[in-house]
Amino acid sequence: MARPSVVLVVAFSLLYAQWKSVTGMLDLNPSQIQYVADHLTYRKCLHLIETLHEKGFWLKEQWEGSTPSVFMQRADFDRPCVIQLTNWCNGPGRNMTFDFLALRLEEIGLKKVARTLSRKVFHETAEQLHRYFLDDPFEEMIPTRSAMLGKPPLTEKRGVFAPIGHVWEMFLSTLRSKSVCPCRRATYSLDRQMLHPSVSAIKT
Repeated sequence: MARPSVVLVVAFSLLYAQWKSVTGMLDLNPSQIQYVADHLTYRKCLHLIETLHEKGFWLKEQWEGSTPSVFMQRADFDRPCVIQLTNWCNGPGRNMTFDFLALRLEEIGLKKVARTLSRKVFHETAEQLHRYFLDDPFEEMIPTRSAMLGKPPLTEKRGVFAPIGHVWEMFLSTLRSKSVCPCRRATYSLDRQMLHPSVSAIKT
């Protein structure tokens, strides 16, 4: 049986491969990016994109409560917010986790959106782990009468003959109890008299 650590590595590798094919970020899918874009005005979206390009983990003090200026002058206003967020995820945000996006959302005053995004990502991760690891996705591929499932191979066809087998076992057990057990009791009493003659003397 595989060790739990090996199984976890395989499970997370499957999750990584699935998410990697959809978006550049490790744990965001298009529906979650769409959720963020739907809760942003276009001005807030540009502000978020501008803060996402900041290299540091925490924003500088001048970013708090500020509005985008230089970035808005060179921004492409024809592109929707979801396209700009997707481009950032596939570009500078590639191989990053959603925590950075949630942090930037909180820092520009969108704490509710950040918390809802976190719940969505964690819920999606739990569903993926159940699907690929806990729910045994290969169980449907195993035949019904396979020994791997712990079922007897002829369970379905033995139903008619099962009572006959039980009756035969009861008959044999009755014969053993009436024929063998008295002999064993006689042999046991004889051995006891030979080993302990005082016991037989007391009884007589």
